[in-house]
Amino acid sequence: MLQGITCYVDTSTEPHNPAHNTKPAGLGILIVNMQAQPESKIHIKAILQDTSSAIMPEAAAVALAAKIFNIMQVTEAQILSDNITLLQFLNDQDRNHPPDWRMKPYIQDFDVCSQNSTITTYKISRENNEEVDLLARQALAFSLTRHLRIP
Repeated sequence: MLQGITCYVDTSTEPHNPAHNTKPAGLGILIVNMQAQPESKIHIKAILQDTSSAIMPEAAAVALAAKIFNIMQVTEAQILSDNITLLQFLNDQDRNHPPDWRMKPYIQDFDVCSQNSTITTYKISRENNEEVDLLARQALAFSLTRHLRIP
């Protein structure tokens, strides 16, 4: 059982469309503070406008979570994700070979924002990430409907 501040992250993208090089992604972040009585939750929906791979928005979600922790002056937290590729990269001592070079700016943001804190990352099953998956899908749906109305 995890203690303290736990953050769940997930993303949602449209199916691949060969006509478009980039597409929007919905980011879902759920921060649970188990130190507060009663337990408190922060639900965050965000949009990444131009993503060109599946791992880019996952890296952006983790970076955004680290930025939020930094602003909240959180010194210790756990991030849970169902993206094993991203987690293996984040937990690797050698960060010179990312799975996708386009995610590098987000990893740098994560590193900068977490340099004064201890952020541990863990793999979570997709079934245990449903609430944050819903946030990501809602963010993407909002992005798509807004995009369709703007000329």
